[in-house]
Amino acid sequence: MFQKALASSEEYVALLRFFGGELPKILVDLCQKKLGKVNQTFFQVLKLPQKLQILLKSFSSLYCTLLTQAVAEDSHSTLLAYFFGESSCVALCVSAYRLYHKKLALTLGALVMNYTSQLDKPSTILAFNTLRGLFPRKMLLADDEANETHTLFEQVVKKMHNEFTRVSKFGGGSLQVQDKLTICQNCFVEMLTMQRKTAYKLGFLYIRQMCLHLRQVRSNPTKDAIKNVYSW
Repeated sequence: MFQKALASSEEYVALLRFFGGELPKILVDLCQKKLGKVNQTFFQVLKLPQKLQILLKSFSSLYCTLLTQAVAEDSHSTLLAYFFGESSCVALCVSAYRLYHKKLALTLGALVMNYTSQLDKPSTILAFNTLRGLFPRKMLLADDEANETHTLFEQVVKKMHNEFTRVSKFGGGSLQVQDKLTICQNCFVEMLTMQRKTAYKLGFLYIRQMCLHLRQVRSNPTKDAIKNVYSW
């Protein structure tokens, strides 16, 4: 439905280009003027005027909904690319609300790692830039590892790993997907370097799981079990 509507009308394409490109910049400029600060890690929403709070929340909700729908329909890369025209501004707007922050982070984590999707290589990198913008470095390096940012970061890394594992079972490693596959792997590695303690903990967990899985395959080397190992 989403893809057909956009493909059938230039007006919808223009609206989506404005929604994903110009509108986030306008919102960021308005918020910075009201708060009197620039280059912020996140907006303190309660300090904004009520009308601006409603506008910011409405944008965050609609952005997450439209992107989720477009991803679910596996829309063409030219349509998905419109969502990432201003990745830093989008991340700053959506980060203001925990619910949409989490929803967008998990959606982008899965999208970036799905190397068989319609998303082309440049758009994949832009999507990853948006994802990275949702996790400011100074918040990830904070001493309090029990805070919400650390918790969400761990959930997103797990989501990325699980999505890559799922796609690898049927995505294969043909020449047609090699470049996209390499980009996905590089994005995952860069994500891990943002918080090395979490990366070490999850790496230890998944390596241990892999060892247990290999032991089970050696004990019962069925055709499907061996195929799953080769899909790694």
